[in-house]
Amino acid sequence: PEGPDKGDRPQTYFGPEASARKFKLLHPDFISYLRERFLKSKLINTNFGDLYMPSTGALMLLTALHTCDQVSAYGFITSNYWKFSDHYFERIKKPLIFYVNHDLSLEATLWKKLHKAGILRLYQR
Repeated sequence: PEGPDKGDRPQTYFGPEASARKFKLLHPDFISYLRERFLKSKLINTNFGDLYMPSTGALMLLTALHTCDQVSAYGFITSNYWKFSDHYFERIKKPLIFYVNHDLSLEATLWKKLHKAGILRLYQR
């Protein structure tokens, strides 16, 4: 396991009453569906294809679009992304880096299309 919790003490991060009722998981087939239908990247056909998957933000935003009547989002890769931190909540600016495991350009294009179609309300600086 990786990340700050190392996967060994979930109660430290989620409280002592952490239970299956408090968590929702995405079925792997749903993630594959999102990847194949909405975020089919050209990266899949490269040497790095096995590394590619939609970003966590993309998975959550598309999940919201599949389950909610209205979805609004802030940020999600602005056209002037280099001016801002990777995540809106960071106090110290961390640049957005385009690694091969995510196709952030493809995601940004999708968000703009969905916003233009009125499916998603996207707020950006």
